[in-house]
Amino acid sequence: MSIQNEYTAVVKQEDGWWVGWIEEIPGVNCQEKTYEELKETLEVTLGEALEFNRQDALEVNPSINRSVDFPKAWAILEGDVRWSLVRRFPFGILYSEEKDGIFIVAAMHLHRELGYWKHRR
Repeated sequence: MSIQNEYTAVVKQEDGWWVGWIEEIPGVNCQEKTYEELKETLEVTLGEALEFNRQDALEVNPSINRSVDFPKAWAILEGDVRWSLVRRFPFGILYSEEKDGIFIVAAMHLHRELGYWKHRR
């Protein structure tokens, strides 16, 4: 697995403002009066987004482990699919219990289209 350490910044000047965003990371977009300020703000915002995503991933693993250790402890969503909540974030792990463990159907944002995972079975 390789870790990406180069990102594409798109920078434009519009109506007296410098605006920019990082193409690979949704939500990293900034606006400043000068080009230099924009570059600095984009770097800081990108760093914060990457750290947030890292923390997000760290929260998913304990949820999966709880689902493996206690597969019947979580609410049934539909059929034999249960969901385990991820702490601190509006995410859940959707899984079904198998004879030798669990089958993870999806790790999903719970405020999005909830039925998108149904075709995965």
